[in-house]
Amino acid sequence: MPPYLINNDGALAEWARPDLENKNNYQHRHSSGLLPVWPYREITPETNSAQFKAAQVFLQKKDQGAYENAGHGLLHGALIAADLDMPDSVGATLLRFAKDDYYYSSMATSHYNNHNTFATDVVNSVPTVMMEMLASTRPGTLELLPGLPKGLDKGSVSGMLGKSQFTINNLTWDTDAHTAKVTLTSKINQNLTLIQRSGISSITADGVSVQSSSLGNIARVLPLQAGKTVTVNLTMNAPRANLAQGKPATASSQSSGDQSAAKAFDGDLNTRWSAGQDPNSWIQVDLGSQYNLSEVDLLWEASYAKSYKLQGSTDGSTWHDLYSRTNSSGGTEKIPVSGQARYVRMLGSQLSGQWGYSLYEMQVYG
Repeated sequence: MPPYLINNDGALAEWARPDLENKNNYQHRHSSGLLPVWPYREITPETNSAQFKAAQVFLQKKDQGAYENAGHGLLHGALIAADLDMPDSVGATLLRFAKDDYYYSSMATSHYNNHNTFATDVVNSVPTVMMEMLASTRPGTLELLPGLPKGLDKGSVSGMLGKSQFTINNLTWDTDAHTAKVTLTSKINQNLTLIQRSGISSITADGVSVQSSSLGNIARVLPLQAGKTVTVNLTMNAPRANLAQGKPATASSQSSGDQSAAKAFDGDLNTRWSAGQDPNSWIQVDLGSQYNLSEVDLLWEASYAKSYKLQGSTDGSTWHDLYSRTNSSGGTEKIPVSGQARYVRMLGSQLSGQWGYSLYEMQVYG
């Protein structure tokens, strides 16, 4: 098989031939270009971090479309998102099934939204999406809570089978208490690698010495004996607070309909701010107080700013540059920044296409 390629736009190539880059179709209902992520799990941060990031860009671009409203397309996207550590994408898909009438009153489901064409894809596969977002497994490896969406702050699941001859007897989590606990029973003697991402700061086990991993600080090794149940305790970091969510926002313009500046700060990935066609359009938020800023995330729709500045201000009138970019490829951008500000804005300078800017969310951390 030919090697996987990365396109000039930063996305994993759908076709493994350089001369077919212009054949990429991010908005198709199928996600065949991401089969190496799920179900094959050939691309992980441990095996190839560059390809993993490129796969995230691919899915971000797909999420800008509707997957042709096909249930199986949305399902595959959600399964991929769980393995790409993209919980916002998982949550948006699960909510879409509920909000867009894929379910009938009997809890059977349709192939398309608005109860269009009976099919059982969704009803039979949503449980798999939920299991995958809670525990991703492959031979010798377990990653807990990789795709847990916001809002599912507490819960439990039991009786899951891992792809390494072990059973997750029970998994419970409480993000408010920053804790999770899992009991495992292996059918064989094995050293199970526990991936320590997704905000997990420490891993301990009752009666078992958790060992370091050759993967470094992102993993630990748990020795398991056949038939012996082990309880693993996880401590999680407190989730970062998005300082901008729900705060007053203004913009230089908006297109028709309810696509105001506030929609980029409402925490809903199904709404967006949409600007006019002026490349110098801007959007800003008042954080309410002055903060030491650490990161600004831009979650673009298909129409993004190819060139822009992130700026901060203490009074809303005098601005200083926090970050400048001239070659953006859209998608989700997580941008480290530093400096103090009460007001933060994105000031565009170059359109990516013929339409104005369109932004699902602008998140500010500090």
